[in-house]
Amino acid sequence: MLADEKKMARYSKTTEFKRIQDHFNERISFYQKYLPNGADVGLDVRPTPEDWSVANRIIGEFNLVINMFEQASEAVEKDLKENG
Repeated sequence: MLADEKKMARYSKTTEFKRIQDHFNERISFYQKYLPNGADVGLDVRPTPEDWSVANRIIGEFNLVINMFEQASEAVEKDLKENG
């Protein structure tokens, strides 16, 4: 029943996934400080609503992937507690 979740949970513990997660977190941090075109957000730069929309979509997608693996791990842990 939890075959896919078990695979994802195992993968989420690998060095490779940790590197992907670190990369995603670096990119999230980037898009929280810079516009999608790389321009620094500051007092002299006025981002457009479209700039923020694009940045938020990118951040959302990165978070979605990270959360998907975290939820798989949680589901496997819950199943182990309930079913041994």
